[in-house]
Amino acid sequence: MPKDYKALVERLRETLTSQRYNPVAVHNYCRNADYFLRYLAERQIPLEAATSTEVADYLHLAVRQFRKRTDARLHVIG
Repeated sequence: MPKDYKALVERLRETLTSQRYNPVAVHNYCRNADYFLRYLAERQIPLEAATSTEVADYLHLAVRQFRKRTDARLHVIG
C-alpha cells in the first residue's frame, strides 16, 4: 500500500480522536479505511479515480467475506 495511504489513515485516526470519537469506533473506521485503500492498491486504482462502482464492488466483497467468517463460526458452534 502506498505510504500516502497510510498517512491518510493516520490523519483519519487523529481527526476522529480529536473529535472525541469512541476509541473502538476510531479503530474500526480506520481498519475499514485501510482495507478499502488496500483493495484499491491491489487493483492499481488511485484513490482519486475510485468511483461508486469501486466502492460498491468493495462492499460486496466485504459482505461476502464477513458472511463466510460468520457462517464458519456458526458451524463450529452449532
